[in-house]
Amino acid sequence: MPDLNLRRVRTLPNRICGRLQPAGWWILAGVRFPAVALGRAKPALFAVGDSHANSNFGNDPRIHVRYLGPMTMHRIARDGRRAISLNRLGIFRRDIVIWCFGEIDVRCHLIKQRDLQRISIPALADSLARDYLRSIAAIQAEIAERKTVILAVIPPTDRGNNADFPKVGSLEERVNARKLLNAALEKYSSEFGFTYLDPYGPFTDPSGGLKLEMSDGSVHCGSTYAPLIVQKVADAVAPWLENPPA
Repeated sequence: MPDLNLRRVRTLPNRICGRLQPAGWWILAGVRFPAVALGRAKPALFAVGDSHANSNFGNDPRIHVRYLGPMTMHRIARDGRRAISLNRLGIFRRDIVIWCFGEIDVRCHLIKQRDLQRISIPALADSLARDYLRSIAAIQAEIAERKTVILAVIPPTDRGNNADFPKVGSLEERVNARKLLNAALEKYSSEFGFTYLDPYGPFTDPSGGLKLEMSDGSVHCGSTYAPLIVQKVADAVAPWLENPPA
């Protein structure tokens, strides 16, 4: 009996879809390109991120989701333009980019690094936010005159289990790490000229965690409540859509 890697077998359809997705993005980009080149294309909204980009924006036809898999804020901060190319995602001049990362970093990166490096969570969160936004600025340098929305990190939870990205630390520690990371994202967003947006007030329970009734039963927002997040983003970018740069 052969020794099968069951995880690899189970994820094979996801891997195939993951390879086909960029081809679809290129086709859509090709359809838009003539209008963009002639300056006649209206700005489009793109949500770039991990699975939360899908759960937040995947059901709204106005927003084009670019799901990059379980990518972390840390990886973007570290790799910059080696991690992402907006041109390859079919994003053009004057488009609006909503960056949706960080839940995995709060779940299992920050507290782990605190213990490994003996560095405080406030210092780690500040450094991560600064380097993440610096990398976003470098990534977006290939596209002029675009609107940037930095989405806050969703509240953490003890629900759900992921063997590849297990929870590290108590819920209280992760709530505190999320609070510090969002504060740093807000601070540095203003310095880079980005719009920081936290739509998760209604999703937060008294402990600072994710409300069960507004979640998908795990770490994401529930599909019934995703329109609340979409509306916050729509309100924030409305002036840009109404009066885009020439």
